[in-house]
Amino acid sequence: AVRVDAGTGTVELRCEAEVRQAPVWFMEQVAVGPLHEVTALVGAGLSYSSVPWATHAMTNEPAVVGPGTFLDIALPDGVSATGVALADGPDWALGGARIVTSARGERRLLLSIDLVRYAMQRPGELERARRVVVRLE
Repeated sequence: AVRVDAGTGTVELRCEAEVRQAPVWFMEQVAVGPLHEVTALVGAGLSYSSVPWATHAMTNEPAVVGPGTFLDIALPDGVSATGVALADGPDWALGGARIVTSARGERRLLLSIDLVRYAMQRPGELERARRVVVRLE
């Protein structure tokens, strides 16, 4: 769920998706192996960006990028912000943000928000960002 407040220059996200577990295969070296089964957390509307895990052992560490969402929000004409800062939520939640201007002069906010952080070998110990607020500056 997304709420944009142009008056305060904030964007609030709430994770309302049900997160469930799904078994996936992890192969350390493509077409060579070894092959391991690990658990991924998935939810409707949540997606993954690139996850920099290199070995099966590293899947025991919390994800740098976990299930989250990507947003493309049109900014109202009166908003002159050039940057974005995390106002509320865990520090790992803000995956990336840019304010871009189209060829037609439209300004848009591009956001990558990570809503779940966990280790694939310990999915029950997930950290969930139920509310994330970013501020336009």
